[in-house]
Amino acid sequence: MEPMLKDDVDVDTGGDMDSQFEVIVESLRSRYNKSEAPHKRILLRSAVELANLVTTSMTEPPPKINTRGRPKAGKKNKQSKKEASTKREPSLFEYKESVVASCSIKVIRKNTRSASANFVTQMPVEYQPYVLDTKNVMADGHYGFRTVASLMGFGEDNWVRVRQDLMNELSRNLSLYAGVFLQEEKVGEVLESLNCFTESARYKHWFTLPYMGYLVSSAYNVAFITFSNEISLTFLPLHSAPPERPRSICMGMVNNNHFIHVFLSDERHMPPITLSWRTHHKRVADDWGLAYDNRRIN
Repeated sequence: MEPMLKDDVDVDTGGDMDSQFEVIVESLRSRYNKSEAPHKRILLRSAVELANLVTTSMTEPPPKINTRGRPKAGKKNKQSKKEASTKREPSLFEYKESVVASCSIKVIRKNTRSASANFVTQMPVEYQPYVLDTKNVMADGHYGFRTVASLMGFGEDNWVRVRQDLMNELSRNLSLYAGVFLQEEKVGEVLESLNCFTESARYKHWFTLPYMGYLVSSAYNVAFITFSNEISLTFLPLHSAPPERPRSICMGMVNNNHFIHVFLSDERHMPPITLSWRTHHKRVADDWGLAYDNRRIN
């Protein structure tokens, strides 16, 4: 088992941050050099995420284009006027922002649980042998929270409870999460994102990783495993000791913008533990690392 980083390496103490950074980098380099190819690939994905400070790769569904029938006269004239305009085309960033602002998400009632086999093939190839089954949830913009509700045994329709639980977790530990998120302003953004209890949720209120991964694991005192073809991670509780029988739950991303419940046949093979857990967890949570650090896939 690789040695764990001591939790006294803390950027919030006012110590020599350059020296602390070198300790972390050396630990990562040592772990990388001792790992086999599959685990090296996972570590590289984690490093890319940290370097770019990305969240999830989920994107808003693009607006539908009507390809049936003859265009209406009004629409044709409007298009011609637009083409004749000398106004510059919006940048990709501006276009995406306009889509987010104008596109509402309709509640989808269709049952797609028969697509379970296809979902398995969308999991990272190194973890597919350990995926026993998957369970879909309603795609209404709350699907990340629906998935967590399903994972915790509440039933997916209790997504409101999950949003409230995560808001409470964040509100009670503001200074802790300011360090974990690396940006104080991100705490307010995540709180605002969680505060949505309407029938459908728009883009800014979706479940986002890695931020909400820390909240889920700590709010429910579980190991929270997330699978994605971009990066897969294991989130551990930050401020509580594991129970006598630690519990793991697993979520997967499919179709680039949807989360599902994943059933694992073998929890001894799991993604790497997040770097922020190693540097920000309280000492009372040390045993989570001892219990799970040797379960990483390698």
